[in-house]
Amino acid sequence: MEALVLGALHWRMRSITPFSFIPYFINLFRLDDITLKVLKDRASEIILKSQKDIKILRFWNSSHL
Repeated sequence: MEALVLGALHWRMRSITPFSFIPYFINLFRLDDITLKVLKDRASEIILKSQKDIKILRFWNSSHL
């Protein structure tokens, strides 16, 4: 079954990470290039730092901190 699905997708699969959503949300705002870069960098920094925070692992997905 997996081979059938992959064949239908022509083996074009990618993993979805929090970084995949950054361009979508950034495009919702009308920002100049400098502000856009700063916002992307800050979002990436928050994502990377949150991986190191062990306390975040005790929560299920979509739950409030």
